Amino acid sequence: MARVSAAIFLWTLAISCVSLVHGATDPSDVSSLNTMFTGLNNDPKLTNWVQSAGDPCSNNWLGITCEFTFVTSIKLSNMGLNGKVEGWVLQKLQLLSVLDLSHNKLNSEIIGMHPRNMTALDLSYNQLTGSFPYLLINVPTLISIKLNNNKLTGTLNGLIFSKLVNLVTLDNFNSAITGGIPKEMGDLASLQFLNMQNNKLTGSIPASLAGLQFLDTLDVSNNMLTGYLPPDLNPKNFRYGGNQLNNQAPPPPPYTAPPPPPKPVSTFPAHPSQAESSFLTVPTIVGIVVEAILVLAAIGISVWFFAIRKRSERTKPLDIESNQSSRRTWFLPLIPPGTEKTPKKKVFEPALKVPPAFNTEEAKFKIEVGGEVIKSRINVTEFSVAELQTATNSPLGCVYPANFPNSQVLAVKKLDTKASMVKNKDDFLSVVDGLAWLQLTNCAELVGYCVEHGQRLLVYKYITDNSMGLSWNMRVKIALGCARTLEYMHEIVSPPVVHRNFKSANIFLDDELNPHVTDCGLAALAPSSAERQVCICTIAGSFGYSPPEYTMSGTYDVKGDVYSFGVVMFELITGRKPLDRGHEPFEQNLVRWATPQLHDIGALERMVDPVLEGAYPAKSLSRLADVVASCVQPEPEFGPPVSEVVQSLVRLMQRAALS
Repeated sequence: MARVSAAIFLWTLAISCVSLVHGATDPSDVSSLNTMFTGLNNDPKLTNWVQSAGDPCSNNWLGITCEFTFVTSIKLSNMGLNGKVEGWVLQKLQLLSVLDLSHNKLNSEIIGMHPRNMTALDLSYNQLTGSFPYLLINVPTLISIKLNNNKLTGTLNGLIFSKLVNLVTLDNFNSAITGGIPKEMGDLASLQFLNMQNNKLTGSIPASLAGLQFLDTLDVSNNMLTGYLPPDLNPKNFRYGGNQLNNQAPPPPPYTAPPPPPKPVSTFPAHPSQAESSFLTVPTIVGIVVEAILVLAAIGISVWFFAIRKRSERTKPLDIESNQSSRRTWFLPLIPPGTEKTPKKKVFEPALKVPPAFNTEEAKFKIEVGGEVIKSRINVTEFSVAELQTATNSPLGCVYPANFPNSQVLAVKKLDTKASMVKNKDDFLSVVDGLAWLQLTNCAELVGYCVEHGQRLLVYKYITDNSMGLSWNMRVKIALGCARTLEYMHEIVSPPVVHRNFKSANIFLDDELNPHVTDCGLAALAPSSAERQVCICTIAGSFGYSPPEYTMSGTYDVKGDVYSFGVVMFELITGRKPLDRGHEPFEQNLVRWATPQLHDIGALERMVDPVLEGAYPAKSLSRLADVVASCVQPEPEFGPPVSEVVQSLVRLMQRAALS
């Protein structure tokens, strides 16, 4: 019996060894490297790499290092590789720690090329494009980042560096980065090497860098920096030539003499001989009292006169072009008073700074802020009601296409004037001013506005709706594009922007079926609860898309946008409206009817849009259902951030591309 047990054990061990030899690499990692090989044009220099299947860990694929069954390192430096490496391919390599693709000719966007367990990222000396990756904020394990000698653009977001507490090396040499050096770089407590040479940096060197006690090398030469060098900044290797920096000690603050000490007050005479003369007579006391009354009366009259004068000044328009007022910076808050909920991570509608002056020929307006009036200029076109009525050939309803004589087609959106921020012309113009300044990815482009005859109209670039006959993969692509728009608004724009009216009617597709989301940045124009009784085109959580917490308490934050996005995904899956009276009563509310069926594969397949005629991968449907279920959680605290939704959809699309 013992011999039989031993034989069974040895046979099982042999089978296990065979299974480890054949197919030792995680299938997900294999498919990612297959796709990466295709993106690199199947370069023959990549020894043992294949376009499908294969075993990178067992077959010694060039540059690949594994631990157990997972790929942990990719080193393909200085091989003359051409092509693209899509970020979503690398995101699937969950245990990838080291990525070195330096000194090649890669020309893809840099976004996404940083799995979440990275410690070393070297993409230097390529032709990568895009901005410094904001999503590095999600990779606190990073020790070394080398992105130098690429074609990067844009500025550095300080929030990224506040999270990279383990970073030792940061090399951004010769990357065409603009803007200032974020003061948050002073939070990189482990930083030893910082190279920002040969960029287009402006502003001064933040004093916070002087607090980096391990900083050994700092190179900011050949930029456009100005100002004084921080006096305590003295790394061992410090290069700052090719700027307009002043290496002298900054001037001390102006000296202010301390106030003289108060004279001692004694209640007793200094000498006995003075005691007799210190006693006050009755006439003396009366004189002192009369003088005190006169002084108090004079002070009272002065205060009254000054208050009257200030009150009259407050009613006069403030000319921003006068010497006194032109030094002021004005911020226009866009949050109307109401019941907005502020989550733990503060989320605001964008507080917009008045932009710099445009051409003097452009229209000037007066914007009332805190009781004073200032002038501003809006860099979009002001239309007349007559122009828009002629172009739309209609009396202006909610949204109309407008055909202009120059063959330009625009979309006109009419807002409800019952909302206080819309009714007040100055408030409305301040919001339009901000919309013209605010640019968001995949958001409909604002072209102009109209405020004539009490109208409040916004004019957008018109996008034809090509939503007919969408395949399954196109529906997933649209969902991903919309999620990325919300990700940009919630996690990249600073301060974050809540949409508040995310719904399918506000999503349009261009000729290439790329989604464009309207109403971005218009949450400030939402009517309050008292104003919301009758609205034409309200901008405040449309019925059927609003999260439960908004219905119950009127609160709405970024989690509300994620819930609304989940409802839109329900529509993409089922082809139904959020509320549809044409169905049985228990099926009329889409979320209430469909949510319990998300984890029943049979019921899930029955509720798929019949237009698809079954042309969808069952696994893709199941995975998309999981994403939807996470978005429409009834408790907002359990809902995912939109960046997690984006990653889930990216993985879903990647699997669909490989199937």
